[in-house]
Parts: sequence; structure tokens; C-alpha cells
Amino acid sequence: MQNEFTELFYALIRNCAETGDIKAVNRSEEIMRDFLEERGVYCVLERLGERKILYASALPGKTQKILFNSHLDVVPVSDKSQCEPVLKDDRLYGRGTGDCIGNSVCLAALLCRFKGRAEIGAIFSSDEECGGLTSKEMIRLGYGAKKVVIVIDGEDWARISYAQKGILVLKLTARGRGGHASKPWLLDNPVDKLVSGYSALLRCWENPKSEEDWRASMAAAMISGGCVSN
Repeated sequence: MQNEFTELFYALIRNCAETGDIKAVNRSEEIMRDFLEERGVYCVLERLGERKILYASALPGKTQKILFNSHLDVVPVSDKSQCEPVLKDDRLYGRGTGDCIGNSVCLAALLCRFKGRAEIGAIFSSDEECGGLTSKEMIRLGYGAKKVVIVIDGEDWARISYAQKGILVLKLTARGRGGHASKPWLLDNPVDKLVSGYSALLRCWENPKSEEDWRASMAAAMISGGCVSN
């Protein structure tokens, strides 16, 4: 049975606000703003370059006792069908349902419930999936908390984490001499070099074994090379 919050949930999923699509991300920020303002929640829409960033609070003001942080952008989809919500066995499937549209809708419900009664606010950032500079911008603009800031992100937000790994992005580049694949003796294959280099890096690194194994981690995210198969 749908209500106004599930309708908001569906609308945000269908908007498919991939981080790199600034127009779509801005639409999600506007969808959330319009929904909250229609229900009497205090809202301010800020900007970082072309990106919009929504701040909403149960009481007016940049500083509340509790400040929540969520985001409305999602990682790219491999198929646009992922942007059509599907309800199956009481679970809702679709791009961003767990990270982080569902959490954002929960925050919207919280703000509506306590409007005019509690010092709580929320930043709905718009570039979390590529670093989160919009959250940094909101801090620069003076948005904050008197007691605590709570980041609600991902699917496991019932557990409290009080530390966070930073981000370091490295790019490995290998160069060589191309040629025809049937004559490898004439090649100085950069793909082989890249694979060997990454394998050496893996041998020097020990990744965490579980959620409780708290230390730095490493993962390859993208790889490309070559122009034609032969």
C-alpha cells in the first residue's frame, strides 16, 4: 500500500540521478525540496558550481542540535531498467534504494514528523558517489550541529561507526609498443606490464577480512587498455 513517502521513494528512483548527470541530480534535489516544503519543512537550496545541495530542518536555522547527512546521487546504471522500482516479497528493488535514496526518504519522514518541534536538520548532498565535495561546501557555508553529525549512508545504518577511512585514488599507467597479436615477439605489451604491476601491488597488500577488521583497504575499480582485439 503506497503512501506519500513511498511515492517520493519511487519518484527519486525513477529520476535516476547518476552522479555525473548534474541535471538529473538537481532534479532529485528539487523533488525532495518540493516534497518537504509542501509539508511545512524549512528548506534552503544551495549550490556548488552547477550542482544543487538541499538543506532541510524541522526548525529554521543553519545549526541544529543534530545534523544528518545523506545523498541523492547514485552510481551509474548498466541498464535503464534498474531505474524502475520493483516491489518483490516486501522488498523494493531499484538503483539507489539502499544507497542512499531509501535513507533519504527516511530522513524526509523524520523531518515531517518533527517539524516545528525538534532541532534536527539534514544535508542532502549531490556528489557523494564521487567524493562528496557538496557536503564540504555546506560546512563552508556554515551548516552544522550543536551536538552531533550523523552520516546515514549505505544499507547498514542501524550500526554506529565512529571512524571513517579516507580516500586515495591512484592511477597506474603502462606504456609499450603495439603490434599484431600474432607476432608477440615484436611487441612490448603494455597490458602485460599493467597486469604485472597490479599483481605486484596485490602481493604487498593485505585487505581486511571482515567488517570488524578495521584498517586500510584497496580495490581495483577500473581497467582499460588496447584498441583492437588483434
